[in-house]
Amino acid sequence: MPPAYQPRVLEERNLRWYCGCSTTRMEKALISIGEKDLEQLIEEDGGAEITCQFCLKKYKFERDGLEALLREARHE
Repeated sequence: MPPAYQPRVLEERNLRWYCGCSTTRMEKALISIGEKDLEQLIEEDGGAEITCQFCLKKYKFERDGLEALLREARHE
C-alpha cells in the first residue's frame, strides 16, 4: 500500500458497551402489539418472556403484569 494510504491513529478512546433496554421499554413493546394479541398471551400462555436482541437479557411478565398492560393499552 502506498504511504499516502497507510492508516494513522488519530485518537485513542476507551470504549464500553451499554444496552439501554429496560422493563419499561419491554412493557411499551408489549403494549404496542395491541389489545387482541395481549389478550391472547394472557389466555393461551398466561405470561410472556421477551429477550433483548442486543444484550440477550430476558424479561418475564406474569399474567398479572400482562393484565395491567392490557388495562393501560385500553386506557382504563
